[in-house]
Amino acid sequence: MENRREQGYQVKAASVIARGDNVLKALTPEEAASKVEWFEPNRAWRWAPEIVVPIAAVTLARRTGEIKKQAAQNFAVKGFPDGIIMPNEERSGFLFFELEAGRKGLRGLSLHMTARSIMTEEAVIIIDVPLPETSFTPKKEAGENATGEHRW
Repeated sequence: MENRREQGYQVKAASVIARGDNVLKALTPEEAASKVEWFEPNRAWRWAPEIVVPIAAVTLARRTGEIKKQAAQNFAVKGFPDGIIMPNEERSGFLFFELEAGRKGLRGLSLHMTARSIMTEEAVIIIDVPLPETSFTPKKEAGENATGEHRW
């Protein structure tokens, strides 16, 4: 986001909505990271001998916990930061939304953002744009080998 106006604006990630027929649920970076589907230890170790399984599962569970924590921190760092954008300044970051069940793309969705003037505190709509008509399908629905991960 770039402020090309002559006054500063207070912007907040929570003031951005994504909507189509309905408003999508906004997620904090931490909530979004918690929704990532992680590798399931039970599936990975079914083939292993019985003695190795408990040790490997505990090690993998510990490592998975570390990965989840790192992912949450990474999402938080990359999230759109709240604050004031002064004239000719920029701010960028990711916004996270939960898509409706069964949605296969972004067609029909748009982003709307409201900001507040730092001079008058008046709310102003500064963004009202359609999202690109991107579509995506999880590997398992595309007929590819399901590996427990999703590629979009």
